[in-house]
Amino acid sequence: MTYKFAKLLLGVMFGLLLAALPAAAAVLTTSTFPLAGKSVERAETTLGNLFADALRPAANADLAFVNASQIRPVNLPAGPITDEQIASVVAYPDETIALVQLKGSVVTACLERGLSQLPRINKGFLQISGLTVKFDSGKYAGKRIIEIKIGDKPLEANKIYKAAMPLSLAKGSGGYFTILNGSRVKPLDTTLQAAIASYLKTRGATSAKSDTPRLEDIAKTKD
Repeated sequence: MTYKFAKLLLGVMFGLLLAALPAAAAVLTTSTFPLAGKSVERAETTLGNLFADALRPAANADLAFVNASQIRPVNLPAGPITDEQIASVVAYPDETIALVQLKGSVVTACLERGLSQLPRINKGFLQISGLTVKFDSGKYAGKRIIEIKIGDKPLEANKIYKAAMPLSLAKGSGGYFTILNGSRVKPLDTTLQAAIASYLKTRGATSAKSDTPRLEDIAKTKD
């Protein structure tokens, strides 16, 4: 074997070895705080906030709901957030999102359903965006909500709002069929993972912590 041929062979082998190695995970953004998700089935979490925040602009919606069953109950540490990390915490990354037209009264019913099983865990617990909710977990299920605001304005029972959510939720999964049955649903092409990745690339993770609290339980502040 000549020197030139051996050198060429080594070059080819090195190239094949590099091609076989897994590609480095793409960094989407860097978070200065952990994205907590372990309590996603019973409380507002920064990971849940991020999911909901990502869906809202992706659908050009007024508000967003993400049911806890879509989010794996894990924490992501502060620091770089990669596409692989996001893929690992989205339970159904290929599920698409939907834009749903909802009356304010239906928004309230969805939120009551999400809060109904507290303090028990509930895969139908809703992580939210575009809303702030005051409630009392000490009251009977279905009668827990005290106040809902969209931005700085009270929710209007008869006004139509545009809500973003996973398509399966829009179709009634997780105990929402009775509430959402008959709603006007527009499926979109964007997947949950794509919406979250795009949001992190363009806006980062800051809103998941800065725009809080979104779910305020006054039972915890009572004497």
